[in-house]
Amino acid sequence: MVNLKKIREERKKKGITQKQMANLLGYKSDIAYLYIEKGIRKLKADCFIKIAKILEIDINELIQEDKND
Repeated sequence: MVNLKKIREERKKKGITQKQMANLLGYKSDIAYLYIEKGIRKLKADCFIKIAKILEIDINELIQEDKND
């Protein structure tokens, strides 16, 4: 499962706004990215990889283990 809280924290650490992240990902609106970060919109694999690259972080650090395992 993707750790959306970690993505938000890393984005803020880098000083990247939601609008900037949306632009870097090719979205026309920052709302589209906001929906991803809030978990309203599903995060596709290709977008997930782009986010990790933008944040300069290993994908594994953005995944949280399912507590049911």
